[in-house]
Amino acid sequence: MNRITKEKIELIKISASMACADFTRLGAVIEELEEAGIDLLHLDVADNEFAPTVIMGPVVVASLRRVTQRPFDVHMTVWHPLRLIPQFADAGADMITFPVESSDDPATVIREIKGLGMKVGVSFNPETPISALPDELWPEIDLALPLTVPPAFAGGTFQPDVVPKFDGLRTLAQSQRLNFQIEADGHINETTIPTVVNHGADLLVLGSSSIFKPGIDIAQETARLRTLAEANVRAMPG
Repeated sequence: MNRITKEKIELIKISASMACADFTRLGAVIEELEEAGIDLLHLDVADNEFAPTVIMGPVVVASLRRVTQRPFDVHMTVWHPLRLIPQFADAGADMITFPVESSDDPATVIREIKGLGMKVGVSFNPETPISALPDELWPEIDLALPLTVPPAFAGGTFQPDVVPKFDGLRTLAQSQRLNFQIEADGHINETTIPTVVNHGADLLVLGSSSIFKPGIDIAQETARLRTLAEANVRAMPG
């Protein structure tokens, strides 16, 4: 294995979509996830306007922060995210990902998030091109998320027409020497992991179609899917 391939394998990270977990036992689920070696927790926030549901306010995030030190990626699928960012910073978010569609002034949103000491992610709905984020803002972000299902839509069908965005993001990062992660979120499982990894994803959000399926052993499934992802990195050129 050459050095570059080894580095690519080590960059693969696994996140758990807590909106898909059993809310009657979230503390126990987090213990299982930690034992399984989950790298971070993905916390979807929705306001029933940008996405057609309501999930996870700051109180829930703060409660979860008391039981784990794993990094929190708070995905705010809301309109006008500026109004809520300070609350999630206080609740313990390590990174806030906001939809590029949610604000007419993404530069200000990015400055607010970074000013509160958090990392910044930007998500793109399935129909939104990555060109929606102005060129000058790409060096400011830590993560790009081209959603493969509509936002906050657990159990949605993977949309293969999103896959070219992963290629575009990888090309952008390499050509401009940028250091953002490329996250895959939306029906990410044994069927879709080879595709998204081969096209550039290095952070995989697992949820209702994988580690949180009824009867699934979280530790075994996490290990199996991590191995699958790493095997597909090995198969990549360079």
